[in-house]
Amino acid sequence: MQSAASDSEDDFHDLDDEAFKDAEDFDGLTDWSPSTPCSEMSELSIRSDASHARRRQRQSRPAVADTTPRSTRSSIRPDTPMASMESPSAPAATAAVDPAGGHEEEEAKAPEAAAEFEEEPTDAKESEAVQAMTSEEKILEAAARGVILVKDLETGELVPLEEVDAADTFDSLRDEIAKQQAEGNATMVTERPRKNSFVPCDVECQRVQVMKKQQQELSQLYLQQELLSHTGAVWTMQFSRDGTFLGTAGDDMVVRVWIVAGQCNTTSTSCAVFEEHPYREYKGHKKEVLNLAWSAGNFLLSSSMDKTVRLWHVLRAEQCLATFRHTGSVTAIEFHPRDERYFMSASYQEMRLRLFNIPEKRCVEWAPTNVGVTAACFSEDGKTVVAGCSNGMCKFYSTEGLRFVNEIDAVAGKKKRTEDKKKVTGLQWSSGHLLVTTNDARIRLFDMRDFSLVCKYSGFRNFDIPLYAMLSELGEYILCGSEDKRVYVWNTVNAYGGGWFGGARKDRNESYESYEAHDAMVTATCWAPFAVRGLVAESGPEPMQGQLILSADYDGMIKVFEVRGPPKKV
Repeated sequence: MQSAASDSEDDFHDLDDEAFKDAEDFDGLTDWSPSTPCSEMSELSIRSDASHARRRQRQSRPAVADTTPRSTRSSIRPDTPMASMESPSAPAATAAVDPAGGHEEEEAKAPEAAAEFEEEPTDAKESEAVQAMTSEEKILEAAARGVILVKDLETGELVPLEEVDAADTFDSLRDEIAKQQAEGNATMVTERPRKNSFVPCDVECQRVQVMKKQQQELSQLYLQQELLSHTGAVWTMQFSRDGTFLGTAGDDMVVRVWIVAGQCNTTSTSCAVFEEHPYREYKGHKKEVLNLAWSAGNFLLSSSMDKTVRLWHVLRAEQCLATFRHTGSVTAIEFHPRDERYFMSASYQEMRLRLFNIPEKRCVEWAPTNVGVTAACFSEDGKTVVAGCSNGMCKFYSTEGLRFVNEIDAVAGKKKRTEDKKKVTGLQWSSGHLLVTTNDARIRLFDMRDFSLVCKYSGFRNFDIPLYAMLSELGEYILCGSEDKRVYVWNTVNAYGGGWFGGARKDRNESYESYEAHDAMVTATCWAPFAVRGLVAESGPEPMQGQLILSADYDGMIKVFEVRGPPKKV
């Protein structure tokens, strides 16, 4: 361990003092306790209460699913951070998108389509045909024409917005929709072909592959929603601790924050898990964003290959509260679980762990790792930091003073592996166990009481991208993406009883379920917390029933899946 005073502070952090001075939310950090929120966060509490009220109101209204097909995206793929830490590529080209989430060209065409609809002659036979159309058919026809339909909640009739109030421009149409929704007199059904939508209830159930298991737990797996705001790979997805927000980031250098909506269709089991457009889009990073971390007060940290860590807050629309500079790509960040005035960062090129004090705006401790750090995390009590390294080692440090404690070889075994097949790509400390993901296509669970290997999980592909596995909230399941476009789920305890000898090794788990989730490599996955599941899914008696699984791919697509059925024998 070495003190940060021995280095020039300018090399490691550079905060915007004026921006930080305006961040009154952080002034009370010195008085925070793990169980008591900062008094300055009352505005956020009011904001969250209002959000939940809006969700309840939406759930009481009939909503109609958007049936817009997935838009075309660029097939050009940049190099991955795993392949080249020093040479990140530019994000893939995409069409211009406005802040509301639509294409500029589509906006220009919308008024023309509406005008064309008004001029179209209608005889008696066509009028009868229109009256005989179902609501879904009207919606599909209106979407094809670019017409906006408004639903009268008293009569249930769907009519073009022009008949409610003539509007000349696209912006005024949007204003009228917002006004009608605020007054509770009408519900927007469709505006124009959408990028982000929840999926109709008549979609097919996902086909699940069951390997060496006696029952299928991903039963009746359905696609709930698709989010398409990102361009290029999505490397990280993290829910806020209260489950209100989802942070996503990746190749396009933009940190996006989504609000959990829980807007359900009363005529089916389909639900829009998230609001259609991102609540916040934070720009400032110059290269790919590799990791995100939330605090209990909804502060958000983002780390990037541009050698910086940036601090944001969901109440601040665009303002970066602070910038912490490093001399290498920052591959891992995490708030201290018990004292959120501090956060930990790790760098690949620097080969160091750092501990920052946010109110004091400085690095207070650092320790050399002597090898590139590719993942890092705190223990649950915050007393220990573990660094996953590019040579497969996991090094443990005491948080106080960052003193070295112990190390384990996560990829130890009889088979010899090359240096590029030993990287630790993900770490999670949960319930006294450490989950380690490595790019030899293995996941390992260690008992932190004696640093022993509990079980090794295999079946997925992970050789070229920084994948990370994740334990469910109660620890029964492990979730991970894969380079073969699939999502994999393992039971933490291998209960498979088949095989030639009537049983299976408890320290090896090749029993899993998987499904093809994307058209490109799955780069990030996560479980939705219980707070989110309670809004949009009906939980059953079985642990997996009602689970929401999020996955993102190399092309920027984010998908939300729901497990609706109980386990069934195979």
